[in-house]
Amino acid sequence: MLIGCRVVVLFILMSLVAGVAFAEEKSEETKSAPGSFDNEAFEGKACEGVCAHYVSKALLRSAKDFFDKNHIDTAKRYLNMILKDYRQTAAALEAGRLLKAWKKISRFDAGGRIEFVSTSSLFGVGLGIAIPAAFEASSPVVFGLSIVGFTAAGLVGSLLGSSRWAITPGQASSITIGTVWGTWNAFAISGIAQLGGIIPLRLGIVGGVLGYAAGALIGVFKKPSIDVVTFASSLGLWMGGVTGAITMIMLDQQVNLSFENVLSALLATTNIGLLAGIFLHPVINFSRSRSIFINLGGVVGGALGAGLALLGSPATATPYVTAALLGAAAGMGLTIFFTRNMRAAKRTHTSFSLLSYRKGEWSLNMPLPSAAPTRDRNGQMTLGLQIPLASGRW
Repeated sequence: MLIGCRVVVLFILMSLVAGVAFAEEKSEETKSAPGSFDNEAFEGKACEGVCAHYVSKALLRSAKDFFDKNHIDTAKRYLNMILKDYRQTAAALEAGRLLKAWKKISRFDAGGRIEFVSTSSLFGVGLGIAIPAAFEASSPVVFGLSIVGFTAAGLVGSLLGSSRWAITPGQASSITIGTVWGTWNAFAISGIAQLGGIIPLRLGIVGGVLGYAAGALIGVFKKPSIDVVTFASSLGLWMGGVTGAITMIMLDQQVNLSFENVLSALLATTNIGLLAGIFLHPVINFSRSRSIFINLGGVVGGALGAGLALLGSPATATPYVTAALLGAAAGMGLTIFFTRNMRAAKRTHTSFSLLSYRKGEWSLNMPLPSAAPTRDRNGQMTLGLQIPLASGRW
């Protein structure tokens, strides 16, 4: 129990440190945002006539740029500056109208805060379940206290850590992907090393915590955009998926592959794909929306390919898998072609399901898998994987 308390305190501190670290980066990030206007040069130095006209227009343009990038507080500050120092300009009328419209927007919707808080809370739930199981606790009270403690730690720690500072969608997503990737790597390594018993679960906990911390550090020092994170994680998943499909074909053709061989190939290709995506994105420069559309094209193409293969009723799995691979490749290729002129949306809302509806708009997103307790075929409790497909708010 003492170990669990220490981990709860450590988790709260990690969430707080992540929020504070992002805060230290906010000033430089805000100054370097494209289209930003150096308001400090004009704050308290209002001018008149033609000067007032151009300065107020520049401030208004910067406010809109910051709003588009979810820096809502900074955008409102610029609008208030226009109303205070340049009341007689046309920009002031527009600033007043925008302020009224933006009052309806909750600050909680800004940037990547929702994803950061959601990821930290869900990770807290996972730790609350996994840690007592990892130490072979049998008391329901211990499980209950652990779940409540870690869930509260994740929620409260992330809320406090991000309550006053902006966290970009890219920074929040890097924590999400880091947590998932760290957990996957730990479980894969334990399988390759043929570690049995409770050890894989303990390694999974360590891997998840290290992945969370690594994602936070990458977000602070590298400040990745949401486009980079989405593209890199997508490439890693697709390379792992293709590897899994190829191993299925090889096994179907009686090629001798051990479980460790398959895990090693999956571990290598997913990580190579992730790293390759990071280095390739500056050249390819896919937006987040386009990456998700291409993922959808691959999934739909693969499903259609497998469906067409079913019409032939083949006796082995090879035709199904081959048709699915060819269909996925065709679907992705067509989607890449037809989205070649696609532009990134100015503002997006965060969702953890593949398809989401909010404020009259549909959007495609990268679904966030989550762990949940379930029972296997033998009736034993184990962790299952859930992938949300659709969500909405009306």
